[in-house]
Amino acid sequence: MKLTKSNSILGLFVLMSIVYAYANITDATWLLYISKILLTPTLLIYYVLTTRKVNTLFVLALVFIFSENMFVLNKEPTFFILGMGFALLFILMQMLIVTNRIGEIDIKKFLKILIPFMFIFLGILYFIFKNGGDITWIYYVLGFIIAIYGSFSFYLYFKEKSEAALHYLIGTIFFILSAIVKGLNMIDDRNIYLKVFNIIFYVISLIFIAKAIISFDASKKPTNAVKGD
Repeated sequence: MKLTKSNSILGLFVLMSIVYAYANITDATWLLYISKILLTPTLLIYYVLTTRKVNTLFVLALVFIFSENMFVLNKEPTFFILGMGFALLFILMQMLIVTNRIGEIDIKKFLKILIPFMFIFLGILYFIFKNGGDITWIYYVLGFIIAIYGSFSFYLYFKEKSEAALHYLIGTIFFILSAIVKGLNMIDDRNIYLKVFNIIFYVISLIFIAKAIISFDASKKPTNAVKGD
């Protein structure tokens, strides 16, 4: 049955995540490449099998995050910057999904969420990357965009108060936690715990975001959403 197939694929995604974490811990290069190559496509298959209507923006987002995963496997600065560029495109696709869902935005209410979020997140990035070298700028650009993305997710939840919006918010929070832990791991790349937590947060974020998008695809925008003043 369709539900059984989709759940099996989701189980495979979790299994690939465990293998990926194991490969990071043991430095098994071939296993690392295989698990990372299969990780995002497995989630894409789960999404396509489960959703009622495929959201092109989310498919593109998964393609972009897959590209980011492939490029950052190479430690050369050029490939790393390209990988971060694809990560930025992933976030931008997510922002388009959220803003399309939100519709009209109350600027004052949004700024009340954005400004403190921006100061906190950029402050964390400064603490992590104050001695980050020549490519530190890309972390701040990515951090700036992530702060806006996180603010949109909070705004969506406060506006809808729906289960799908809550799932999306949880996914966003774990994605941000993954980005923070990933930054710390770049400073201390031998720390196994940081590698594992980065993977755990990343996988949880994608599962919650995918489930939220599936719910969004199956429903119209809530008519009882709170409108801005």
